[in-house]
Amino acid sequence: PMEDGMAVIDGTRVHLPPFTVLGATTHVGRVPAPLRRRFRHHFRLDLLGVDDLAVAAWRAAQALGVRISEAGCVEVARRSKGTPRRAVQLVEWMADWAAAGAGGRAGELDEQDADAALLRLAIGREGFDEADRRYLDVLAGHFEGGPAGLRAMAAALGEEPDTVERDVEPWLVARGYVRLTPRGRTLGPGPGTEEAMA
Repeated sequence: PMEDGMAVIDGTRVHLPPFTVLGATTHVGRVPAPLRRRFRHHFRLDLLGVDDLAVAAWRAAQALGVRISEAGCVEVARRSKGTPRRAVQLVEWMADWAAAGAGGRAGELDEQDADAALLRLAIGREGFDEADRRYLDVLAGHFEGGPAGLRAMAAALGEEPDTVERDVEPWLVARGYVRLTPRGRTLGPGPGTEEAMA
């Protein structure tokens, strides 16, 4: 067994030197139980708050050599859907936007620059992007608020089910805009959905 430093590969016993395995997944249930049991510690990572994301945005700006005000970093953070990767991507977009001569005339990108740059990507003030709007429009209109199954939603959106489940739904579900029920997806109350989508 692996714990004894041995593994069987294609019928051959192979000696394994000591090693550490780190794993990350959004689908824990798909990891085979024997492998899952071998991880001693299990941690759940939640979406980050605005303060932590603002720090991630500031660090990304520093790495790119771009000056963004504190308020500008907060504006990026508010639209980052709780994920540092998205905050970094939005800062990179702002840097390109500013390099094209569209903003940062005072030598520093501020809150207004962040708003203008991100609206060019159709990212609203609460983080909604085009994919989010399409999803909610289809669920509300085509499926009359639900319930709708994953495959039906994916077909209506013209996307693969994995893409919808992995890339679109998590933030909408975490924020309460969508509920996952045994019968399918339904619209949730969310924190002011109509206003947030603007």
